[in-house]
Amino acid sequence: MSKVLTGRSQLFRWQLFAGIIIWVWTFVISWLLMRFCDMIVGVNISLRAERLGLDLIEHGEYAVGGFEVDPLVTATEHEVPNLICSMAAANQLKELKRSFKKGFDLDLAD
Repeated sequence: MSKVLTGRSQLFRWQLFAGIIIWVWTFVISWLLMRFCDMIVGVNISLRAERLGLDLIEHGEYAVGGFEVDPLVTATEHEVPNLICSMAAANQLKELKRSFKKGFDLDLAD
């Protein structure tokens, strides 16, 4: 029979303790490295980069195929009024309504 089932579980307790110590060590070191990087170069991204996704901002392509981005989200702050007028003129009212229902925010400036 297994030693764990017969009550001799000292090795199992040591392995469990070691696993917990490794998890805590990894978490603390990762957190400290992240704070250090944040102090040196900063790890925050702009609202526009967050909306569009870093794959598009950094690499110019989407990581997942078949992903459709709302044209109002990709537009810059100065392009939005012209884009809204052109979409309304082209009778794309469903797309406009969908954009505004999703909580479209005009504050996209970097």
